[in-house]
Amino acid sequence: MNLVGPQVAEAAREASIACYLRGAEWAAQRGIVIADTNFEFGMVNGPWCWPTRCLPRTRPASGPPRCGPRG
Repeated sequence: MNLVGPQVAEAAREASIACYLRGAEWAAQRGIVIADTNFEFGMVNGPWCWPTRCLPRTRPASGPPRCGPRG
């Protein structure tokens, strides 16, 4: 928060929650558990950039976890 200030930090927080909730709803409808995620926002001279990573890893909601390389 010290790098961007409270207003930008709050905007990033709200955007992150909105992205997660939308992804969680999509995943739940397909029987997928969101096991790990992150959001990497950026700013270029003021405007927001879409996260470079958004909900990249999923696995089935039931059964053993998949192992192996992630794509």
